[in-house]
This record gives sequence, C-alpha cells and structure tokens, in this order.
Amino acid sequence: MSSLPGENKEINMNLRGKSMKKIKILSNISWTFSGNIIYALTQFMLLSVIAKIGGPAEVGIFTLSLAIVSPVFLLLNLRLRTVIVTDSNDDYSFWDYENLRKFTSVIAILIILGIVMISDYTFYIYTTILMVSVAKLFEMKIDLYYGFFQKKVLFDVIAKSVIMRGILNLLVVTTIYFFSENLMWSMLGMAITNYTIYSFYDKKHIKKYINIKKSSKKVNFVKIKMLFLLALPLGLSTLIGSLNTNVPRYIIENKLGLYELGIFSGLAYLLVIGNTLLNAVSQVFMPKLSQLSKKNDYDNFESLLKKMIFSGMIMSLLMIIFFSFAGELVLTIIYSKEYLEYTQVLMILVIGVSVLYSSVFLGTAITVLKEFKIQPYIHFTSLIFLTFASLILIENYRLVGMAWALVIGYFVTSLGYFFILKNILKRRRSINDTNM
Repeated sequence: MSSLPGENKEINMNLRGKSMKKIKILSNISWTFSGNIIYALTQFMLLSVIAKIGGPAEVGIFTLSLAIVSPVFLLLNLRLRTVIVTDSNDDYSFWDYENLRKFTSVIAILIILGIVMISDYTFYIYTTILMVSVAKLFEMKIDLYYGFFQKKVLFDVIAKSVIMRGILNLLVVTTIYFFSENLMWSMLGMAITNYTIYSFYDKKHIKKYINIKKSSKKVNFVKIKMLFLLALPLGLSTLIGSLNTNVPRYIIENKLGLYELGIFSGLAYLLVIGNTLLNAVSQVFMPKLSQLSKKNDYDNFESLLKKMIFSGMIMSLLMIIFFSFAGELVLTIIYSKEYLEYTQVLMILVIGVSVLYSSVFLGTAITVLKEFKIQPYIHFTSLIFLTFASLILIENYRLVGMAWALVIGYFVTSLGYFFILKNILKRRRSINDTNM
C-alpha cells in the first residue's frame, strides 16, 4: 500500500529534522572539543614554559599557588554553571545568579587574603598566590556566563571565549616570564588577560544572546539565599574533589619540598588533556540528559550514559597505550631531563586517572538528576582514603607512593559513583511505576 503525498512530506520533514539535530550535536561537540583541547594545550605549554625557564622549583611555586587558591574558588563557585543548565523551569533569574556570584567572589578574595596573612611563605610566593587568585576571580565570573550560553546551546560562543583566553594567557605569561623570570608578574599578566576577555567578549555576548530583564536587577536576598543553599552541596562536592587533587600537593610540599612538588605536578598535568576531552563531551550531553531526566525517560537516559562511559573507557585505553610507548619522549620534549627519572610515577598516574576517566560521566549523571547532596559524601570518603594512603606511602616510597595513593582515591570515587547512581535510577524507576 503506497503512502499518501502528505505522509511522505511528513516523513521527509521528520528525517530532515533528525538529520539537523545530529548535525547540531556534532557541531556542538566539535566546538566544545576544539575549545577545551586548545585551552588544555595552552595551559600545558604554559607549564612547560615555566619548567624550561624556571625549573621544577618554579613549577612547584605555581602549583602551590593553585593548590591554595583553587579549593577556595571551587567551593564558592558553587558550580553555578551546572545549576543554570539544569534549571529547566527557570526558577532563578540572571540577576539572582549574578548577585550571588558577586557575594561569593568577595568572600573568596577575603579568604585568600586571610590565608596569605597567616602563612610564613616568602614575599615572592604570597604575591604570586594573590595574583593567581585575581586571575581565578575573573575565571569564576566568566564561568557563570558560560552556564547561560550552554543552556542556550551556544557552544561556539563558549569555545571562542575559551580559545582566546587560552592563547592570550599563553602569549602574555610567556612574554612576561621570558623577560622578567618573575612568576608574580606573569600571573598579573594572566589576571589582566582574563579581565579583558570577560569585559570585551563575554559581557558583550551575554547581552546579545541572553534576555536579561533589568526589572529583576534588584537584589533579591530570599532568592539568593535559596540559590546558595541549593548549590552549596555542589560547591562542597567540588571543594572535596579539589582537595583530592590538592592534598597530595600539600603533603609533597611539606614532606619533600617545592622541587619534587614541581616534578609531581608536571607529570600529573600531562593527563589533563584526556580529562578535558571527557568534560567537553559531558558539557555537550548535559542538556540532553537534563531533558530526558525531566521527561522521566530513564531508559534513554541510561542508554546515552552507557555510550558516554564507553567513550571514557576508550580514552583511558588510548592514554595507557600512548604513554607506554612515548612517555620518556614526551617528558624530554615538554619538560627537562630531571623529569626522566620519574617515568614510573607517570605510568602509575596514567593507571589511576584511567580509573577516574571511566567514571567521569557517572558523576555528571548524578548532577543532572539533581542529587546534589550525596556527592560531598562520595568525595569525602575518597579524600579520607587518599589522605591516609598518602601519609603512609610517601614516607617509604616518596613520589611513587603518592601516585599509588591517588590510584586508591580515584578507585573509591569511581566505586561510590557507580553504586549511588545505580540506586538513584532504581528508585526513580520504582516511583514512575507506582505513579503509572
């Protein structure tokens, strides 16, 4: 039986619509991948510049600055970008997010000032810490705008901002550091670059693409308080997750010194690119997962999640193969000969991060399902295992022991994500069946 002309037209329109959706998804993935890869490479090259000009000790100072500043800003960032994307009912306005960000930015700077004032670091180190905190301040403001762009599926706008920021940071920091050999002035250059991108690109595009109602600009303290309490578990989760990265750095700096901290941080940063790729995939598919969650379509939700996890496993395998064959060559080209003695540490880190790569999307799924409160418990449990393992293993095995401690921490995180998500989906399906 032949189809009617009207039916054929409708079928063609549906096929065309599906084809356009696929093209849009591929375009979003391409932009996000490009932006994140270029940014990761520029940060990687920046670390390489510091290593080649200043040596491992200077890398240690840079890493120590990040280890002190990052947890504070990650806590007070509250992962508002994720909250914006998952706010499918638009419960909060642009100004609610913007005003909350202003308050948390001031608190973050005050905390950093307090840490610097009570520390016994040299003037050079604590001024470097302050400059890194100013750079992070503008990153936090930019990240808020990225949330609105991501919700509107404007991944090209985000990618262009990320690319410009990465390239300009690399050029400015390299130029200043080459002539001054002073990390503090280089970090000031990074702060100025971040401010420039924020003021002349991101602010311009937020006004162009996002419908900002000036009538709601007035500070709504009730809404801000509600938003803060909603996002706080995400901030705590991110803080504890950051401590999982930074506690080993604190311990290495305290037990072994800045030189070995620089070695360890340089090796660990080699694995950031893979993590960046997976986070790019996560950002692209988060709005889709959010839609499926809103429709209570947990079968397709789980199907999409399995595909994402499979991509993480492939990335893990590729990382292990690559560094098995090219690890020493990469260390020689990117850093210096001092790093060649620590190839074993690098391979242990590759194994550990591979465990984490396979479960990145499990954490994304839990976030999309708005199960914010459970995440701090997962990361806190991991932090306890990591801290004890670090303190025990570093005494006898130094950096090799610290690398194995990270493997233990990553494994606990992955295991926690898996069982929690399994229980959440089981509970959600049970509620759906009851309501049917």
